[in-house]
Amino acid sequence: MERKKTSPVPIISSSRGWALVYALVFCIVIQGIALLAAGLVTHDIRSGSVFQGLLAGRHAPPDARPAVEVSRYGAPEGWDNACFLTEVTERRWENESAFSWRVKLGSQPSQAIPDRSLSSWRPFVILLVDDSAGMLASSGQPYDSGAVFFEGAGREITPSGDRDDFASVLAGAEGTFFRGSFGNMSRRAADLYGFGGGAQCWTQALSRLTSLVEDLDLCPLAVATVSRGIIQPFTFERKAILSALAGIRPQAEEAGLAEACLGLTGLFPAACATAKHIVIATSGIAVKDGDIPSALKDFDHDGNPLDTAVEERSHCLDDVASYAASRGITVHAVGPDTPFLRAVAAKGGGAFMPTKGAFAPPGPFICQPPGLGGSLRRYPVNSELAFDPPWLDMGGASYLKLMANAPLHLGPSAAFAPRGAATGFHVSGGSLFCTTSRDDLLSIDPGTGVCSWVARGPGGRVEARDGTVVAGPNIEGDILALSHEPAVRWSARGDLFALAPGVAYISRGPLLSSRSIESGAQVALLDLGAAVRLLQYDPSMNCVVASSGTNLISILSSGLEIQARLDPGLAAPLDMIRTFRLRKELHVIAVAGDGMTCMTPGKILWKASLEGGACTSALVMDMKLYVTTFSPGECGGMDSGHSLLQVFDIQSGERVSSTALFNAISLGPLIDLDSGVLEYSSPGMDSFTVDIRDLAGMKPLPLGTRLK
Repeated sequence: MERKKTSPVPIISSSRGWALVYALVFCIVIQGIALLAAGLVTHDIRSGSVFQGLLAGRHAPPDARPAVEVSRYGAPEGWDNACFLTEVTERRWENESAFSWRVKLGSQPSQAIPDRSLSSWRPFVILLVDDSAGMLASSGQPYDSGAVFFEGAGREITPSGDRDDFASVLAGAEGTFFRGSFGNMSRRAADLYGFGGGAQCWTQALSRLTSLVEDLDLCPLAVATVSRGIIQPFTFERKAILSALAGIRPQAEEAGLAEACLGLTGLFPAACATAKHIVIATSGIAVKDGDIPSALKDFDHDGNPLDTAVEERSHCLDDVASYAASRGITVHAVGPDTPFLRAVAAKGGGAFMPTKGAFAPPGPFICQPPGLGGSLRRYPVNSELAFDPPWLDMGGASYLKLMANAPLHLGPSAAFAPRGAATGFHVSGGSLFCTTSRDDLLSIDPGTGVCSWVARGPGGRVEARDGTVVAGPNIEGDILALSHEPAVRWSARGDLFALAPGVAYISRGPLLSSRSIESGAQVALLDLGAAVRLLQYDPSMNCVVASSGTNLISILSSGLEIQARLDPGLAAPLDMIRTFRLRKELHVIAVAGDGMTCMTPGKILWKASLEGGACTSALVMDMKLYVTTFSPGECGGMDSGHSLLQVFDIQSGERVSSTALFNAISLGPLIDLDSGVLEYSSPGMDSFTVDIRDLAGMKPLPLGTRLK
């Protein structure tokens, strides 16, 4: 029989009992979850402590000093390739490296001023040369004992270039070179007119006129002879004036001094001349002269009976000088020291044996932007028409001159003052190099202003690289490479040059060559088919950019292999080229007249027009193009008209702003990244600054961190 098991404890089967059971189970579950959570938290805390310990072992403490390594690369994207660099800084601790970048200056932009004349000072000067045979007679004045002279086949003796290949005299097939000290003993001219023995009147005249030409920078000059009248019209071109003087020969039989001088009084321009001058170089001995209007005879009221037409030694030149002065024309005299020639100069309101001071040179001005020597701004001030800033110390300078005898070299010289206005101003390392319009090159410490040496002969644009100073072309068309001592390393005829690491690129007409910057040896040669107008090296892309007379822009490899040809589609000849990178692609901005084009090797991206005249400078910074334009006044001159600064977006070509600068040309800009400004200057040394502190890259920007 089946037996049922029974519980010893009575069971109450009600709903309240089941509720208690459920509550008890729920509490047990909650307690379990809480214990599990507490375990996880404890684990996380322990893990965090361990990880913190690991981090503490991998990272340097805040006060640890990192090792710093700085590297430099090409320009940042959207910045001018020729002027800027990218500086990357790595700060390295034991287990971590942090990187940042900022923009740095590669080189200041160079600026060529085609018209350096001043509207406020523009005397027109005619050099009238007595070309009669009587000029071979003695002037009564000695030769300059330290100078070199040349006697040609016609017996005329003229000043010559410096030479160091002879002591006293050197005879050759074309003539004889001699030093002035030798000439004073053995080359004394015949004393035909009782002036005393000495150098020829011709020698004296050419020496003084040549010196005037070298001193009268920014001054339009013309050359005339007594027998032929004007042989070189008014020009600012120094070489044209010197060539005209060198081509004159004293062979005329007559010397119509008064007639020739009178004929020149009506040849000055009606406008734009601030003064008018005639410098007559003569022996003072008129031959078959005096055929002048009767109203001018004895115009000076000196009662001289020779103030009329006579066969020889007529006395009308002083009357014409007096008449010229009454019409506002100053007459100066160069020749033997006689009462007559001194009277001619006095009655003409001029000077006997004039120097540049007789032409009332202008006050201080500049025609190049200042240079930076550390934090110092060095303005290339021109005083009395020559580079002579107040900060320049010439006390310990060495003086050298380019010798005319081969091979081309520099030789020591007696001290001389620099001539001409500063036309090139370049700071490289610890040296400031300045060239003048009259081919003087100075090496200066930009911090102290002390000039270590000055060389006469090298001129034109100047740039230094790899321990070599390159300047040119000078008046002879030579581009010279000098060591810092200085000594001539090599020379080449050329129109333009650009420097790259170890290489100099030189253009001459349509030919473009590359040469070793150390030796001058030619490495490559390319014919571009038309004369090269613009030439520059792009250090960021390691390429050469050249523009020919057809406005075609050639992008060339460093070995002068053609990589691309670009046509900007501009009618006027190109004035300027700037290059930059965007999305790793080369971009070129070409400026001509009042228009500009932005393009890549594949296509034209945009075109834009400029306001306010022709472009004088252009610079790309942080996706913007900064362009200055200049429109001169009616008479021209860099101190007239007005200049503008225009800013464009380089991606769209849209004009962002336009700002008036000066009532003159704008020089520069000078880039001062440390101060965060662009500085533009006027010829009168007024300045206009643009704040660039907020441009991207002016302050270090982080690139990220690398853990080891």
